[in-house]
Amino acid sequence: MDKFSMVTRERLFTPGPTPLLPQVERAALFPVGYHRTHFFRELTMECKRQLAAVMGTKELPVILACSGSGAMQATVESLVSVGSKVLVVEAGKFGQRWRDICYRLGLEVNVFQLPWGQALDMAHFEQYLVEVLREGSLEAVLCQGTETSTATQYPIAEMARLVSERSSDTLFLVDGISSVGSKPYYADEWGIDAVVSASQKGFGVPPGLGFVGLSQRARQRLVSGPSLYFDLKQEVCSQQDGTTAYTAATQLIYMLHTALQQLQDMGWETVYQVQAQAGQGLRQAGERLGLEIFSQAPAESVTAFVAPAGVDALDLVAYMKKVYKMQISGGQGPVKGKIFRVAHMGAVDAVDVAGCILAMESSLRQLGYQIDVFPGAAVSTFWQVMHDF
Repeated sequence: MDKFSMVTRERLFTPGPTPLLPQVERAALFPVGYHRTHFFRELTMECKRQLAAVMGTKELPVILACSGSGAMQATVESLVSVGSKVLVVEAGKFGQRWRDICYRLGLEVNVFQLPWGQALDMAHFEQYLVEVLREGSLEAVLCQGTETSTATQYPIAEMARLVSERSSDTLFLVDGISSVGSKPYYADEWGIDAVVSASQKGFGVPPGLGFVGLSQRARQRLVSGPSLYFDLKQEVCSQQDGTTAYTAATQLIYMLHTALQQLQDMGWETVYQVQAQAGQGLRQAGERLGLEIFSQAPAESVTAFVAPAGVDALDLVAYMKKVYKMQISGGQGPVKGKIFRVAHMGAVDAVDVAGCILAMESSLRQLGYQIDVFPGAAVSTFWQVMHDF
């Protein structure tokens, strides 16, 4: 018998999909129902009300049967006129996603580019914004709340305020897919016109639902874009009473309703605190092992480490999957093989993260990385942080 045969199930530490909340798994068995019923409309409206509270929007968000990328595309198509000028913050894979969507739609794209993992400097961002505005009006600024590929968060409240001060007509659009549900959001208060999220991240629900929270100003500026399906103007109208314009992902909405209720019962402040604690503890545990944190502005939902000299990050990912059935993520694009990422959002708690730290340490030792501290020192550091937070 293999000595690790006692590991009987896979544990996800990927930044999407994330583990399902316990009650959500049972909700998957709910009988498939018709989406044009009073019951389902009420269920959808309750989800929208709770999502609005999480996003910090007065208006109820739109729920789409698509991935987060679909919700990003719908946002651009429905808010930005063809041929107009936009500014995209690109510092990772998903900043590139905003950029590519805008290019596909025939927009004039100005890219504020940062090295992957670097913190956004507000003075440099302001300088670039002013230069772009000198050349004419700017319809929208697009950025990430958390750039998932680098585990880096951006100061979106400060950025939104700056954009409003410099150009009051410019919309501020945020990909909050890896940050909504993992940290407090006050979209209306901050001046965010659209915040995009998805089911498979902080909400502990399977992939397949995209969410778009819109400000009152953004709703007034909605247009019917080139896509029939991704028409937010149509969806806003249809979803006023919980009816979707097209077939709803009924089982996923049942599961979302269950997840939102469970998270609300736990208390969102508790949810956010647990994720912040877990992230801080994980980073300090990694540093105890001599690992370098990749991001200069670490996110609450996912942490990226630089693979130590002599270790390919993809080998570490593969070893942890094979031996411990723990699925972490490697890097993407130019940092593939150079970094590895551990998510601590969704249905991940302190015991899960502690187990991941132990497996990570053991795997690094097996792959030849020399660790100076005694075995278990890193997880001890983690627990100390959790207790002292």
